Amino acid sequence: QNCVGGTYASAGSASCSACDSGYYSGTGEASCTKCSAGKFQNATGAESCFECPSGRVQTDTGEDACDLCDSGKYMADTGQVACLVCSSEKGQGYWSSYGATECDQAASGYFFNTEKGRPELCPDLVKCGEAGTTTESMVLKDGAYKFTATSASVYLCPNQANCAGGESNATVKVGQELCAEGSYGPLCALCEGDFYLSDSDGCLSCSGGNAWLLLVVLLIVAMIGGLVAFVIFSNQQKRIMIFYEQNIDRLNEHIERLTAAVSLMQIISILNTTHTSIGGSEVPSPYLEFMQWFSFLTLDVVTIVPFDCMWEDQFDHLDKLLLQTLVPLFLLVGAELFSWAYQLVKKVDEGRSQHILSTWLALLFLVLPVISRVVCQSFRCETYDGGDNGDHSFLFVDSSLDCDSDRYGIMLIFALIMMLVYPVGAPLALFVLLLQHKQRLDPPGVDEDEAIKRRKEDAVLAKESITKFSMVYRPKYWFYEVYNTVRRLLLTSAVLVTRDLGETTLFIVCVGTVTLVIEQESKPHVNPFLSAFCQACCWQILLFILYLLLLDSDLTTEGQAVWISALLMVSNICLIVRIMTGVGARSELPMDPVSWATASAGGGIELTDFAVDNPLNSGGGGDAGEGGPRGPAARQGVH
Repeated sequence: QNCVGGTYASAGSASCSACDSGYYSGTGEASCTKCSAGKFQNATGAESCFECPSGRVQTDTGEDACDLCDSGKYMADTGQVACLVCSSEKGQGYWSSYGATECDQAASGYFFNTEKGRPELCPDLVKCGEAGTTTESMVLKDGAYKFTATSASVYLCPNQANCAGGESNATVKVGQELCAEGSYGPLCALCEGDFYLSDSDGCLSCSGGNAWLLLVVLLIVAMIGGLVAFVIFSNQQKRIMIFYEQNIDRLNEHIERLTAAVSLMQIISILNTTHTSIGGSEVPSPYLEFMQWFSFLTLDVVTIVPFDCMWEDQFDHLDKLLLQTLVPLFLLVGAELFSWAYQLVKKVDEGRSQHILSTWLALLFLVLPVISRVVCQSFRCETYDGGDNGDHSFLFVDSSLDCDSDRYGIMLIFALIMMLVYPVGAPLALFVLLLQHKQRLDPPGVDEDEAIKRRKEDAVLAKESITKFSMVYRPKYWFYEVYNTVRRLLLTSAVLVTRDLGETTLFIVCVGTVTLVIEQESKPHVNPFLSAFCQACCWQILLFILYLLLLDSDLTTEGQAVWISALLMVSNICLIVRIMTGVGARSELPMDPVSWATASAGGGIELTDFAVDNPLNSGGGGDAGEGGPRGPAARQGVH
């Protein structure tokens, strides 16, 4: 039997039969042949087989269909027996859909950058739990921001509470859609009218009741404290002056310790802010709450007063820069003019000008890290990916300021001037003023004890108020207050020069370690207790820096991080308690201030009694009002 193609007739058969699906035959064939691997035939009576199309393969023979490639595999050619694995052929991150001819998707944990045509690791701020995420379909986590759908860059919001993230009604949110209520603008960094920016809670309503709470509380406490001090001083002025004279070194020691503690909290709070602003891990409770409780010690008035609720327009970084740099200068000029007018009217020359300058510098150095930080923040602009809209350049700490605008240009010039005035000029001015008295502050050719004695008895130094900055330090470290100021500026302002978390960590670890070694080796204070106390503060700073390093490197479990946080808080509290209760190694109180105040209020102490009976009064029975020893000679016992 001569059968046509697609049919066959076996031996002895009287007729031809059609080949089954998956088989084929030529003319005159006695049997059908199976389709080879990579081919198929889905019809009966076929003369040939078809190659598997792209995206499909067939491993077996004699099949009537080809199998689709699984997800994550592909086949671009026809007639193939096996699919290729995307990650093996194309690289990590590549993925494909079911029956794909190419790897045009991203695997789980990646997103497909449509502009570059390749997958990239998902940023930590993006939800990439499923395969197939693209630039346009990114779903952001809370606290993240993306300018446009076509932008592949995702940014951490400077105030994370303002960025809601997520998606709504299956529509991916970008730009303004990401901003929480009351916030708007690039990175949701701006607050709408009747809202003010809170450091931790984002934009809050000015009418919410909490906007002025901290400021009101501080003002009430200050007013009550000032009133009480005024009443006590008015009624007990002479007794208070005697108490001050007898305890001047002890009080100065307390002031030095309090200043060191304020500096400690300033540095730690600012370091924490810097660390989180560049993507560092957040410090867990309870130390985080502890830092927030004492955040007012940074003396940053802008974080205390809700200026957004008073400004008609947005209170931006330029306004903050003007406020924090000009107010101290105006206060200095105003005080000098008042002093000049007073001396002109009274026709006296009491040398008040230098006293005003030294007092101004002492107060300035408390807030200098905050002012210098604001100045240094004025120079750093950040470029952001706007996708199809092009790149945007904004000030890093305030995205309301476009770095291509005239307003930013004006601010930049002003910031350069203030850089010379504050972080450069203030320490340099103090050094120059102290250098003029170097021979008296560190008398040459004498031992340290004799030099300290000469400084106390030097009438010129007693008259020059500026030298008070050196009197708490050993003679050869007369300049140490300048160094101490530079140390604080390095950890709070100069650190802004670093651009990422790695550079920042390396910088603060180096500075923290070197300054601790200098403090331990020099022991610069006349009072050994103050040196030990300042060393403890340096240790606290270094331990906090190392703690941040542990958090960023994930070397601790969540429970261990909390325990370390609690230990840091306890050590800080111990330092604060030490400020209130510690007694210096070289000074003793002639009388407990509480007992003295109680006795004074009850009339149990007369001026002559206090002067005569005080065991530290080297004048023996001299009357306080009649030639009893005064000045340095009367205070020798408290050193």
